[in-house]
Amino acid sequence: GLRVPELVDLADLPDPSQRWITRTFAGGASANRRDVFLALGGFHEYLFHWGEEPDYCLRLLQSGRVVRVANSDRLHHYPVQAGRHTRARNVYINRNRMLAHWYNAPSLLLAPLLARESFVAMKEAVTTRNTVPLESCWRGWCGCVHEWRERHAVDPAVFSLFMELRKKKLIPLAEVEGRLPELV
Repeated sequence: GLRVPELVDLADLPDPSQRWITRTFAGGASANRRDVFLALGGFHEYLFHWGEEPDYCLRLLQSGRVVRVANSDRLHHYPVQAGRHTRARNVYINRNRMLAHWYNAPSLLLAPLLARESFVAMKEAVTTRNTVPLESCWRGWCGCVHEWRERHAVDPAVFSLFMELRKKKLIPLAEVEGRLPELV
């Protein structure tokens, strides 16, 4: 199914006195510096309907910047579950995961990540008896060919930090400051 980023409630922070970072954000519940957003190329135009935010956040991390958990008025985002979207929208789920890897994954990890996404799509198609995941996967491979010039792999250490953030959800900024690239 759809992998929606978990939103963080400031009340759930382990230590509110620290500055915390996370891997990504929900686009409808965010504030971005316009100059940075434009300098990093914004969202990939070809990547839409699920996946733009993590793709952008990985490039943000590569530039030495982070997604910081901050105080604001509460925003509510009620994403529709994957099974409730139309077929036309669901075909973008696996496609965009594959494209995000294509755009950013370090070269040594690219083939295993694309193979994994293909396997996940095939497994989902078999277990749900639905061809949408296979079509989505096919669109992902075609998208990689279409976007072949847009590949700009991030540094392996940055990718590793991004995956660590995915697993832990939150990390104190002080813990990773020394691992961030110099600001671009």
